[in-house]
Amino acid sequence: MTTYTCKSDKEYITCGIPQGSVLGPTLFLIYINDLPDCHAMQTLLFADDTALLLSGPNILDLQNTINDELKNVQKWFTQNKLTLNLNKTNYLLFHPAKEKQSHHFLLNFDGNMLMQTNESKYLGVLIDAKLNWKAHILHLTSSVAQSVGVLYKIRHFLSKNLLKILYNALIKSKLSYAITLWASAYKSDLHKLNVLNNRAVRCITFANRHTNLNTLYKKHKILQLNELQHYELGKHMFKLHNNETPLLLIGNYQLVRDRHNYNTRHSAKDNYVIPLRHRKQDQNSFMYLGPKVWNSIPVTIKNKTFIQFQKLYYDNLLENYT
Repeated sequence: MTTYTCKSDKEYITCGIPQGSVLGPTLFLIYINDLPDCHAMQTLLFADDTALLLSGPNILDLQNTINDELKNVQKWFTQNKLTLNLNKTNYLLFHPAKEKQSHHFLLNFDGNMLMQTNESKYLGVLIDAKLNWKAHILHLTSSVAQSVGVLYKIRHFLSKNLLKILYNALIKSKLSYAITLWASAYKSDLHKLNVLNNRAVRCITFANRHTNLNTLYKKHKILQLNELQHYELGKHMFKLHNNETPLLLIGNYQLVRDRHNYNTRHSAKDNYVIPLRHRKQDQNSFMYLGPKVWNSIPVTIKNKTFIQFQKLYYDNLLENYT
């Protein structure tokens, strides 16, 4: 290391990964690659963000099992000369909204009690214990509102083309991120986001509040929130259909032609079986809405390359605005 005129001596690195190097991220992934092998929980790894998942029918047994598995994780940390940042570590207890938990769920790691929370951010998404996405939508609404305010302040100094670029960068990018998950919330929870998106589009196009929204969105080739959700779902289903997603996801869907031994109208269109809905709120879930959206896409678009699919499906959604 060199600071001004001072230069440190060279030393060998016996553990850990040097920060700031080109190989750093790759070496770190190799370094922690065997973490999932040291315990029986499901592990989700993305760079240095790690989530451990475990489910069970009995809450007391579940608590004991997780604590036992965390001991194995602690041993792995010790062997690899790593320490857990307890200030950034917490856990969520997922359970049916109507089911009250009388047992106080306690987890500890190396003698330290872990913090239970009702919501936690993972990869930029706020996940809540009830999985109703209200916390994430509230945070997203606040962020989008600030961006809309910025657009109103600068719109008289920029062209419409530049304003649309800013809209895509400041608002559309935020709305698109993980929309296949959080947009499954109730419509009442999404209302403010719809209103803000409408305000943003009126702002960058200088349209008054009496202008027909469908006409406005179609003219400027911008998707409303509902169609944006369908667009992202369609892209995901395209990758799934072409085996470009993890096997864990592919196994949750079944083609119509794989269920029947005879040709039908739906099997010829590469349609997927739409799962049964046990609750009304399931109709907006990823598992139900994904196949439904894919089945509505014309077969002439499904057979294109991914780049062609994105453009043609986007235009197809815009055509629905009348």
